[in-house]
Amino acid sequence: MRLCSHAATLFCLHAYAAGAVRRFANLASSEDWLALMNAIERADDPGLDCLTHMLNWSLKRDEAENAPSHGGCSCGGAGGFA
Repeated sequence: MRLCSHAATLFCLHAYAAGAVRRFANLASSEDWLALMNAIERADDPGLDCLTHMLNWSLKRDEAENAPSHGGCSCGGAGGFA
């Protein structure tokens, strides 16, 4: 079965979102969880804000993992996500 590009793109987005939630649940620090709880507490739509927070967290980690090495600094190229 061949998916059209629109369907394939939607599948990829759904898969990324599911993975982002799973990664947050498994890898987020206590500070990350506290920031999420604070965002949910202030939210008009807690579900949307929760997903948005987890997606942003995951995108930042992905960006840091793909960043070039920082030879002179102490982050070791991880951008603070070591």
